Amino acid sequence: MTAMTNPALPERNSDGRARTRALALQAPDSVTPTSVVEFVSQGRCLVIGEEATALDFARRLPATLNVIVAAPGDGAPELRQIDGQRLVRGGRALITGALGDFTITLVSGNERLDIGSLISQPAQRMDLVVDLGNKPLLQRGLLPLGYYAPGPDPAGWDEVLVALPEMCGEF
Repeated sequence: MTAMTNPALPERNSDGRARTRALALQAPDSVTPTSVVEFVSQGRCLVIGEEATALDFARRLPATLNVIVAAPGDGAPELRQIDGQRLVRGGRALITGALGDFTITLVSGNERLDIGSLISQPAQRMDLVVDLGNKPLLQRGLLPLGYYAPGPDPAGWDEVLVALPEMCGEF
């Protein structure tokens, strides 16, 4: 098993020679550093999931975060207030981006609506996303920075609840 993960295999057999040639073709001649990537998060946080679960999670977040709850559904997206919490019901959510630059589009029929346009102080982007669905909306091997998918079970929420307040500021 170790031999498969060791790129410096001896060239004693045809597999070793083939691996050496393949790695030589992939090796860059030189690596030039790129500019530093900066992230800015103002604490705009989207919590998305089944309505009761997402509202329960949002109630546990500190007031320093600007939270919007989204409960996807078949109907057209509409904004409501539930116990002082902003809730967007309806639409199918599409999420792109990373920390400080998430775009959340709600799709209903042929209409596409940016979730930020529904709130009283429109926001083009969200900084953080907490996905409480059984199956995360983003299915990638490496999730983007600022995207958390702890699922609907409150037992898995503690780590995210601790991390979110720390994700505000410039990085």
